[in-house]
Formats: sequence, C-alpha cells, structure tokens
Amino acid sequence: MTDKQQIDEIIDEPLTLTLTLEDGKELNCEVLATLEIDNKEYIAVLPENEDEFWIYEYSENEDGTLNINNIDDDNLFDKVGKAFEDMFEAEEDADLMLEADEEEDEHECNCDCDDDDCDCNCGDSKE
Repeated sequence: MTDKQQIDEIIDEPLTLTLTLEDGKELNCEVLATLEIDNKEYIAVLPENEDEFWIYEYSENEDGTLNINNIDDDNLFDKVGKAFEDMFEAEEDADLMLEADEEEDEHECNCDCDDDDCDCNCGDSKE
C-alpha cells in the first residue's frame, strides 16, 4: 500500500471551512493546501460549486480559529497563486507517475485466475 493510499484511508472526508464573504454570505470550501511564503501563511480553498481555487493569507489564533484575509497586493497575489499552481501541478505529475508504476505492476495472467500471486507463468512467452 502506498503512502498516499494510507493517507486517503485515514482521511475519510476532506478538510473544509466556512468562509463569510463581505456581503455576509457563508460559503463552504474544501481546503486544498497551505504554504508559507516570506514568513506568511497562505491557504488555497475550493468553494463548493466552483471550478477554480481561491487563495488567502491566513493566521491561526491561540484557540485554533483561523483569520482569513484577502491578498490586496496584486504582485503578491500572483506570486502566491503561481506557487500553489506549481504545487498542484507537481502533485498531479507525481500522481500520474504513481498510477503508471501501479499499472506496470498489474498482473497479466492469461489463465484468467485474477490472482496477483499466480504461479502459472502463463504470462511468460515460450517461443
């Protein structure tokens, strides 16, 4: 079992939070990732019914509640957004490589036993 599979089994549901928007509307979001840039913490969330993630600066209070703030500086926003995109792209690439490795390891048995530990050697070519 891979580390990712173990983590997926431990985490049954994604981490979520509720954002209160400026108009008072509450929006449930899945937390995609956090990262630190220049000694500040940032969070990427995916609001329900949205296709694109949103990013914010955040800090945690002593009681564990989060302070979520907009990133007002356009250059900083672009820098943080790029960092998250690079992180997600690297994770996606790693997942694709893992899937390719798992597909290579799949049992190809011609006796249709569907047993990964089959000893029949029917997959060996005998020419």
